[in-house]
Amino acid sequence: MVSLAALIVWRLPPYMVFFPWLTIACLDGLYMSSALTKVPNGAWFTITLAGLLASVLILWRFGKEQQWAAEADDRFPTTHLVTKGEDGWIKLTPRYGGDNLSVIKGFGMYISRSSCSYLLLVYPPDMS
Repeated sequence: MVSLAALIVWRLPPYMVFFPWLTIACLDGLYMSSALTKVPNGAWFTITLAGLLASVLILWRFGKEQQWAAEADDRFPTTHLVTKGEDGWIKLTPRYGGDNLSVIKGFGMYISRSSCSYLLLVYPPDMS
């Protein structure tokens, strides 16, 4: 990753990046080969677990990127959802039922955590 950053971002010449990359690649290769000699004795579990976790994280990232792309495409103005009626009240468009929207005193806060959504309504204190 640092080699790619050095080539693409920092625009270093390839000959300056190659020898440090080769050194790190050789050390990583030595470490991996020493770890692979332990596979018959039970190290296969650790490698399998690492592969499984990497697969889950790659799939998660792919799903999030698909979600972000879908959310970016679904942008549309609020006028598609609500309109102002003849009596001055805000109401849903006919596509969504055309009912009047109710008004409450206070303000709402939408909280979304781990796929559970909550609407917190905060009412001002009655000072009468």
